[in-house]
Amino acid sequence: MPRLFIAVRAPACDGLVAFHRELSRLGSAVRPVDPRLYHLTLLFLGHIDADLIEEIRRAMINACADATAFDLAWRGLGLFPDPLRPRVLWTAAEPDRPLIPIVASLREALLPIVETPDDRPWQGHLTLARVQTQPPDAWRRLIERYRHAHFGTMRVGQVDLVESTLTPTGPNYDTIATAALDQAPPPPDRQPPVASR
Repeated sequence: MPRLFIAVRAPACDGLVAFHRELSRLGSAVRPVDPRLYHLTLLFLGHIDADLIEEIRRAMINACADATAFDLAWRGLGLFPDPLRPRVLWTAAEPDRPLIPIVASLREALLPIVETPDDRPWQGHLTLARVQTQPPDAWRRLIERYRHAHFGTMRVGQVDLVESTLTPTGPNYDTIATAALDQAPPPPDRQPPVASR
């Protein structure tokens, strides 16, 4: 059975690519996410019978029916579960409010088929790295320097159903269905991404 999740796929903007390079210098204690795999998870489904893919696609279309395309910025850094025991490094999606009703609709429609239901409040974030062991001192300096950085902006115009295939070298992601958001024109005063230095 395919392993599926619903997400907004995130192109690797310049600010995130530059930060990824800095994370890659920290050694084996920190494992950066491949920028080609960046995504904002809306709902993790798990291993799902392929016969249900059409039902999932319809739920996605219904969830996006009243949503309009919007600009989303990647800003700041956070740590799960907390800064003293970091396991996941992430940046926040701002604003994530336009996606909250989409997530709620998907959860309501697809809860019966989700492998591991998650009833925690949804928080829009992009995973940047996973912490394997105690990170070096350079880690703390890097986190402090980029704590409030603006890494870049993207246009959210669709939601994707993604199949994750695990391989010895890491996961591969393939988009197998999409649901479009209404394509309102972007605001005229979009600013280029500026990362902290």
